[in-house]
Amino acid sequence: MNFSARALKGVGVFKNKLNTTQKGKILELKETSTEHYLDFNKFRKDNRIGYSVGYVENNFNRVQRIIGLPDGSSRLVFITAVLKGKDADWVTANNACNAFEIKIKRFFWKTAWKYKNTFVGSIEYDKEHLKFHFHSLLVLKELRKQYSDDEIKEHITSVLSNLEETNEKNSQMVDIRIFPFCVKTNDLGDTIEYLVKTSSRNHNPLERTLLNQKEQQELKEK
Repeated sequence: MNFSARALKGVGVFKNKLNTTQKGKILELKETSTEHYLDFNKFRKDNRIGYSVGYVENNFNRVQRIIGLPDGSSRLVFITAVLKGKDADWVTANNACNAFEIKIKRFFWKTAWKYKNTFVGSIEYDKEHLKFHFHSLLVLKELRKQYSDDEIKEHITSVLSNLEETNEKNSQMVDIRIFPFCVKTNDLGDTIEYLVKTSSRNHNPLERTLLNQKEQQELKEK
């Protein structure tokens, strides 16, 4: 997908605005590997209602190619973020996920954040609460500084708390899980499957876009 430099106009972020050089093709999910290393059949959940096996498998393998081969030393962070309001729509979740990606990558990789293929976002609809939310899988590799798990969780919570689309007073605003980037356990496979479980002919949870104010309003009115 191609995105222009208008990228972040209208996206909810911190009070400090991003300058032109910080805008760009942040949403391109480049594949760093040509192969996948986990067998989807080991992790598929056929008992899920409305489970589209073929579409889930395609995205399951795609995420593996995006994050690359496990190295045994890096950590993965899986995040589930709940948005404020009783009717958070796709546009809200899209904007929040975009903003979170930028802010969290800028913290861990400073000026090199745009060149790090370390983030996969997923936007899902919660049928129980009738609203959208987002997940993200963050690969902590090539860091200039080592962070403890508590420091990672604290900063992620801080970033999410300062987004326009979240409510910091909500005790369930974020769920964070950190685990090794390896295949010695089922953590990696189970997490990737959960990230893409709502993939179907009509919905690709991995797809996000960059919207200006006019485009956001037009989508909300449809």
